[in-house]
Amino acid sequence: MEHQALVLSRGIKSLDNLELFLKPKISLTYSKGGNFNSVCGWGHKATSTKARAYAKDNDLPYIAIEDGFLRSVGLGVHGATPHSLVIDYNGIYYDSRQESDLESMVSNAQLSNEQTAFASLCINAIREHRLSKYNLLNSLSSTESYNVLVIDQTVGDASVEGAQADHSSFIKMLKEALDNHPEDTIWVKVHPDVACGKKKGYLYPLPIEDDRIKVVADSKNPWEFLDTAEHVYTVSSLMGFEALLGVPKFIVLVSLFILAGG
Repeated sequence: MEHQALVLSRGIKSLDNLELFLKPKISLTYSKGGNFNSVCGWGHKATSTKARAYAKDNDLPYIAIEDGFLRSVGLGVHGATPHSLVIDYNGIYYDSRQESDLESMVSNAQLSNEQTAFASLCINAIREHRLSKYNLLNSLSSTESYNVLVIDQTVGDASVEGAQADHSSFIKMLKEALDNHPEDTIWVKVHPDVACGKKKGYLYPLPIEDDRIKVVADSKNPWEFLDTAEHVYTVSSLMGFEALLGVPKFIVLVSLFILAGG
């Protein structure tokens, strides 16, 4: 039996070849008058509130669609086309309040030797080619050394709520970095959407005055920081995951300051 999913979001309607990402035998309908048995929406963000409410009111499963970890060449806020998507039938990867498909897959994974080797090849390729979510300014390594890196996030990002965090969590994180590294420069990495003036950040402008803090507000490839970072603090940024990928044989210590979610 064919499964049909209702799409209410204009943004989702504009995605090319969306059905290729869905499970087999799932097709899309864009009319409430159609015969459907689930509802698609954009992650757990505010823009999906209508879709999630409709699914709940009609006792239908909700399918979350979200940007993939290697999204595009350029920022989404500038209209860059997404080249990868995450489809989640139970939750979404940045929401710690319920289990996601990704969390379930990681918890229950029993990889063969071939699959493990392939995963290592993928990680090495990401590092070698300096790939990231937006692939900004894929240049050579910076001459600057970013030993202690604190990663900001955009105000209102769904991942912050999903991490059960708030503005105070970012201030606490910055204070923690200052206390833990009294002899080091503390580099605050501004989110690229904030750097280009499209959104606001939690740590930009700085909420704490300290001569040891330096802000990097221009759009750079994450690997320009991760090449030299030994301590990375993050509340809810994908860059924390990229930092883990960048650890060479555990010689470099990456400290993730995760405030919630286990």
